[in-house]
Amino acid sequence: MDHRRSFFVLFIAGIALGGGSSDAHAQSRVFVSARSGSDSNTCNNINTPCQTFQGAVNQVAAAGTVIVLDTGGYGPVTIGKALTIDAPPGIVAFIHPPSGDAVSVAAGTTDTVVLRGLSLNVGTGNGINVTSAGTLQVQDCTIVGFSGAGLHFVSAGQLFVKDSTFSNNGGEGILVAPASGTASSSIDRCRLEGNGGLSTGALTAGASATVTVRDSVASGNFRGFQAGTAAGQTVQLNVENCVSTDNVVGLFAADGAGTVLRASDTVVTNNTLYGIEAQGSGSILSRSNNTVEGNAAAQTFSGPYTAR
Repeated sequence: MDHRRSFFVLFIAGIALGGGSSDAHAQSRVFVSARSGSDSNTCNNINTPCQTFQGAVNQVAAAGTVIVLDTGGYGPVTIGKALTIDAPPGIVAFIHPPSGDAVSVAAGTTDTVVLRGLSLNVGTGNGINVTSAGTLQVQDCTIVGFSGAGLHFVSAGQLFVKDSTFSNNGGEGILVAPASGTASSSIDRCRLEGNGGLSTGALTAGASATVTVRDSVASGNFRGFQAGTAAGQTVQLNVENCVSTDNVVGLFAADGAGTVLRASDTVVTNNTLYGIEAQGSGSILSRSNNTVEGNAAAQTFSGPYTAR
């Protein structure tokens, strides 16, 4: 049993022995159970949990935590405040929306939303659609089979993604493209597989976005790692210790002097059209420690860069 699981078991046992709380701070902690819950419950006790994520989110206080008690389906949810939804290891908390997005985030510009341990499966919209938030953290999640993007981040603010899988989505696996303002993102230890139609990247940084991706794999997509969605944008995408393989294009930069993709210690191989494609004045720069071999067409980097 790992430390997180042990803590969760002890935490729940302590609450059960205490019989819950009726003080003013009780709703900072809300429980949800697909098996035994009801959204008409108070939900602040493991004996009276909510049944759906939306019911739990409606009851939890701002900056509070929704704790998933058992494996099951929890329904689509709209989030408009700071909070955490936490499905501990060993529990599969899945959302299979009948239509639209699985998770919609329209929170305040200083709010932090944390999504941990969720499984989002097949929908007609996006897996996670973020139109407004200060910070979104996505941890240990699986997002599969949506018609849109797996993670559609069009808010200004910060995005942190780690240890998550995005596969077989019709759009991007992850899109970071603020509709206004600027966005920054750090993406670590993720897999992006089989995403995207024509002209989309598994991981795409759009206008006014600065994105750094580390220790991740893009495979079987139209484009692996993509800087820019149109000409003339200001975009920075840093690709560190990653693999881009079996895509149509491995690394891509759209036309524009402000669009830059930097690659370091990255393997680009077996892509069926180009390993590297920089359009117009877009740039793909190399730390000179990358491996670009076995692609259908061997294009060269726009130039080198050095650590400073």
